[in-house]
Amino acid sequence: MNRRTYLKSAGVFGTVAIAGCTSSDNGEYPSEEIVLVNPYPPGGGTDVYFSPFVDAMSDEFGVDVSQEYESGAEGAIAHREMHQSDSQYRFTNINIPLHTLVQIEQDEPGYDLRELTGIGGFAWDSVIIVTPADSDYDSIEPLLEAFQSGDLDTLGGVGAGNTFHMTAWQMQQQWDLDYDQYVGYDGGGSLISAVLRGEVDAGVVGVVPATQYVDEGEVNGVIVVGDEPHPSVPDVDISGDYDLGSVADTALFTRSLFGTPELDEDHQEVIAEGFQNVLESDEIQDWSSESGNPIIPEGPESAQEKLDQSFDIQEIYDEFQQETGE
Repeated sequence: MNRRTYLKSAGVFGTVAIAGCTSSDNGEYPSEEIVLVNPYPPGGGTDVYFSPFVDAMSDEFGVDVSQEYESGAEGAIAHREMHQSDSQYRFTNINIPLHTLVQIEQDEPGYDLRELTGIGGFAWDSVIIVTPADSDYDSIEPLLEAFQSGDLDTLGGVGAGNTFHMTAWQMQQQWDLDYDQYVGYDGGGSLISAVLRGEVDAGVVGVVPATQYVDEGEVNGVIVVGDEPHPSVPDVDISGDYDLGSVADTALFTRSLFGTPELDEDHQEVIAEGFQNVLESDEIQDWSSESGNPIIPEGPESAQEKLDQSFDIQEIYDEFQQETGE
């Protein structure tokens, strides 16, 4: 099934673009700048996608589109701000279930992701283990042996107490990745930089932010979690080819766009349909083909359903807490 066929079958609003709609103040929507709120600092996976979306969305909607970085607390700062906003022009990325867990682990988060307004999914990603390019560990078996022998002892990841950390913990349980210390960093770009500086022996990070560094030979792509090669790094080994336990519950995630809780229903329809048009446009499809970063369009209902279902991760998190004290 090609992407265009999938788009039509995913329950998206239709195949004809809506140029705009009449808002409550009798003006056409959108008529102001659209802001894509990035919950991470520059250089991460969200940045990889939002950067080409800026121009493509501006062409689609006929207004300025910008990216705004509101990083910190593993996305919670941006998502709390979005939850408290009534803006009709601010939209953010939710990584499901990564950001679900960020909310779950807070006693009083001050926001609920499920109350944001779904626009649509745009990509999926997985976790990759990376090591410095000059290290001797460019495949999983010698890397596991080095951690088991004590030659290596420190593993880095994106954040702490989240799905990346839980994936590392599951690798420790299922794969015997016997690290002594896990160090969390604020975003994929920060984690890659730490690997390059030698602060950690290896890193657990999303495939998308790691792709450029793997392609340019700055880091080794050791292994990707999954049963199929990731299109961004098709030559990197996959865990399904080895006798390793499954860690997919926390390692695989989808990227989706959401608006504020107060986004008007007719505005949601305009943005959702326009966003799907952007995803299937020649500009973004060509970018996807050239970069290897997958574009998987999904409608707003699918994005909302996946977000709601992702809160089932609570059970795995409770076990993780009991074992690690995180």
